[in-house]
Amino acid sequence: MAGLQLKPTRLLLYLIEHRERTVPKEELIEAIWPDTYVTESTFTTAIRYIRQALNDDGDAQSLIRTFRGRGYRFVGAVASRRLEATPEDAHQTAGQTRPPEPNHWLQPRHPVIAVAVGLTITLLIATVLFWSLVSETESEPGLTFEER
Repeated sequence: MAGLQLKPTRLLLYLIEHRERTVPKEELIEAIWPDTYVTESTFTTAIRYIRQALNDDGDAQSLIRTFRGRGYRFVGAVASRRLEATPEDAHQTAGQTRPPEPNHWLQPRHPVIAVAVGLTITLLIATVLFWSLVSETESEPGLTFEER
């Protein structure tokens, strides 16, 4: 399912969550694209993307079945498993509170690269500002530079 865009992914999840019934197209559109006009082409393209990602197709319909005039239904097998909590996963162990784990996504992995990128962006902005000021000065009709 790698590479599936956001709306088709949400559409697939909605179909899986409501797999016990055929979901009308209008309900799917309202759930996935609320307050948005969605063309038939947009909707069918999202269904096609899902089927491609799941190696399904409109002929076989082994995972997503189309019920003409009624809607769509996810008919594939869904396996769910419950993860059992372990003492290591609990926030309290033997009456002691464990501090929350640091969010590794917020930690800079390569601070030198981060600084280099920041300096590059700053230099780029300074260059754009400089050239915009120079071009404004050159374009003003009353300002001229004379050699002496």
